Amino acid sequence: MGQLVVVEESTVEIRRKLELEISQIITYESKLAIYVEKIVNLTVQIELMEKDSYNELQIQKLKIEIAQVKVLITELQGSIQVSASSLKIISQEISSTIVILNQLESFDTNRVLVTRRE
Repeated sequence: MGQLVVVEESTVEIRRKLELEISQIITYESKLAIYVEKIVNLTVQIELMEKDSYNELQIQKLKIEIAQVKVLITELQGSIQVSASSLKIISQEISSTIVILNQLESFDTNRVLVTRRE
């Protein structure tokens, strides 16, 4: 019975961690959509500047916006790396739980066989 309790507790913990990771992925998706929109806007601005005349102020503004997007993307990359390592840990926990479940299944099968022999 002790191993079954461990499996149940592990399952609850794994589910909680997966829900947290899923919510983080949803957050990453929305951030990524915003970053893509900013990059598209910057591209449009650059294309307009190429066609028309532009001044130093426009160039400086564009450089600042590009730097801001670069910082945001770097932050997102760091978050994704943390998330990937968390998912590896969750995968290891799932593997451990599967081992325990297999042991319990084997134990249960052996108990059924012993009961039939009696």
